[in-house]
Amino acid sequence: MTTRIARFSRIALASGMLAVACRPFDATVSQPSELTGRWARLSPNQTWSDTVVLAPNGAVFGASPASDTDDLRWSVVRSRVAGRALCLGPARAPHCQPYRLEGDTLVVGRLPTPTFFRRAQ
Repeated sequence: MTTRIARFSRIALASGMLAVACRPFDATVSQPSELTGRWARLSPNQTWSDTVVLAPNGAVFGASPASDTDDLRWSVVRSRVAGRALCLGPARAPHCQPYRLEGDTLVVGRLPTPTFFRRAQ
């Protein structure tokens, strides 16, 4: 009797895992207004520099003076699997990292090497 219950439990567990795995990936992409605007990055020498502008339409300006920033885009992707991430880069291959907003400071990435931005005037 216990082997029958154990076998049934394994079948039920496997069926449940397959059902969860087959659920649609429910990601949303947006450009939230709390992230739009000018941001200055904290440099390794502890000064604020490298101003970047996150436009409401998803465009990025001023990210690097030496590169063509016309094709850079930004967005926030939210999903049940990965949570919330800030994606920045070319539209075809953006780089996504978790982020949090603490007052006027935007913290992008995880410890031990997050990148800090603060709102620029």
